[in-house]
Amino acid sequence: MKYMELLPLRILVGEAEYMPEELSLQTCREVRDLGNGLYEICDSVKNVGEKACRFATMVEAKTNYCPTHTVIPCVSYNGNEFGKGLEPKGLTREGKPWVFAYDREGIPACTLCEDEKNATAMFAATTDETSLVSACSLVKTEMGMCHRVIRPDRETPVCYIGRDEYDEGYIKNFTLDPGESLCHTTLIWEGDPKWKNFGMASLMDRIVDYYGIHRETAPDFHTLWKAGIAYAKRLLTNCEGKGHRAFIIGLIPDDKDGFVYRGDRLYELGWCGQNALYARMFIRNGIKYGETADLEAGLEVLDGFVDRCTFENGLYTVNLRLGRDKDATSDVCNLGWGAYELLLTYRMLREAGIERESYKDCALKLCDFFTEHYSDEFGFGKTWTMDGKCVDQGGSIGGFLLPAFLEAYRETGEEAYLQTAEKAFFFYAERDLDKFACSAGALDTVCVDKETSMPFIRAAIQLYDVTGKQEYLTYARKAAYYFLSWMYFYDALYDPETDFAVYGYHTKGGTSVSAQHHHIDPYGAMIVPDLVRLSDLTGEDFWRCASIWILKNASQLLSDGKTPIRGRVRPYGGQNEAFLHCRWGQPDYKKSADQIRGTINDWLVAWPSAFRLGAVADMEDLNLSF
Repeated sequence: MKYMELLPLRILVGEAEYMPEELSLQTCREVRDLGNGLYEICDSVKNVGEKACRFATMVEAKTNYCPTHTVIPCVSYNGNEFGKGLEPKGLTREGKPWVFAYDREGIPACTLCEDEKNATAMFAATTDETSLVSACSLVKTEMGMCHRVIRPDRETPVCYIGRDEYDEGYIKNFTLDPGESLCHTTLIWEGDPKWKNFGMASLMDRIVDYYGIHRETAPDFHTLWKAGIAYAKRLLTNCEGKGHRAFIIGLIPDDKDGFVYRGDRLYELGWCGQNALYARMFIRNGIKYGETADLEAGLEVLDGFVDRCTFENGLYTVNLRLGRDKDATSDVCNLGWGAYELLLTYRMLREAGIERESYKDCALKLCDFFTEHYSDEFGFGKTWTMDGKCVDQGGSIGGFLLPAFLEAYRETGEEAYLQTAEKAFFFYAERDLDKFACSAGALDTVCVDKETSMPFIRAAIQLYDVTGKQEYLTYARKAAYYFLSWMYFYDALYDPETDFAVYGYHTKGGTSVSAQHHHIDPYGAMIVPDLVRLSDLTGEDFWRCASIWILKNASQLLSDGKTPIRGRVRPYGGQNEAFLHCRWGQPDYKKSADQIRGTINDWLVAWPSAFRLGAVADMEDLNLSF
């Protein structure tokens, strides 16, 4: 190994370290060079004493360079510097190293560190339960970093169990009777960062090859479309006092055995509510399949929004129930979703001979507003009052406006839209994406997250299409690598009584949400067409394979309208938002850490179905294939 020194296997009793012989344990190690910087460390431990022994093992390797950037995928991105939340920050808590169980990471028990020239990582093998069920830690030393994989799993000094909430840590042990032995396998990788701060990209390239990259069978598009439209119809209801219908944000359990609309009656334009995307999907269903009622419903939603929620300055409220509430604020995530979908819908309607100039005008006025109000200091900002004041400037969330700007340029040819898009793209890319940390797009958190990178993938491909500049294709790859650093490359293991086991949920292809919210959701479905396009443009099959893994994961536990899930029959096409894959859950799941793990929630939010519909529509309409 060039960049790391592998240390002897250590034995842990609690948090105290021992050499194996001190506990009458005999160890044997075999190191295999798998090529291209990957090493397999096979350790065996045998109890040669006369008594049973309870212990844990720790595989360690220290770097011979001083890293400047660290990643624990899905958990910590260079220490989670952005935001003021109480999620795990840094490498220690009160002077003790963070230790995280393997199931929090998309690559099991993975830690990575790097400088501009070197990158190193350690993670657990998935070949057997003893190897997989583990934990990881990254410890700063005087000369560099020390990667650790500990077995079996543990979390210390505390366990992160909910947003900004902690519980006591836990420690598990092996027990070997005299003469018994165990074996486990750890992987070490070392190489060069693909770009500065993108050692994870190089690691992903290598482990995909190690796991064996292959295309799997994708879910049936017709089934996903039918289920998605059916569930959307369940959400379509009167938008109180506004004289038109809209899609409510989701369903929650009632006091019997069914589901009801959530009490806050939120009709969100983008983000979780996805009224604009649902409306486009209904209109498409009407035009493509002759479902006139769906066409009319989609038009009713968008007509109602444009007629009642817009302001002269180009801004609009993003909760359709608010109408022209002058005291409202709007975030650029929802604003961007709205303008983008309005332009796509306008174009689809025009091609079908249906006039809706108001949709185009609404979207262009928003782009005009942000062309005028773009800031070299904070880009597009985050939150705006209806009279045009930015009251929250933080994060990378402004990226959600970029696809709308590029559709505006495509529609009008106005150079100002392209120039603003390019200027804003490089502002966010150089400040945030190049540091492997996008933030603030997940509106229920303020932290490093996954979903804020989505618009940068899409916008980079759009910019490449428009300009032909290779640097945009490079940035599309960067954004996609960052997004997929939140993806699960394996199936974690769960006890047979958990929801995951009972209903057959698998973690592979799922994407964790953010540094504050440690659960898997189906968000990745949104970027499936983008990944397929990226694969076509680069010739790299990884993106297409990942798109199938993501869509398969995002299509699990879709209700058939007949089979009970957690004691309730969900509406046809309904799916819960949160898959609680580790010891983390929302406040209503504040149970013991072990009870949280492997459960699902009953929040049937609007967006997962909308994202699958959008993916199916874009795959078909853009003639993309797996």
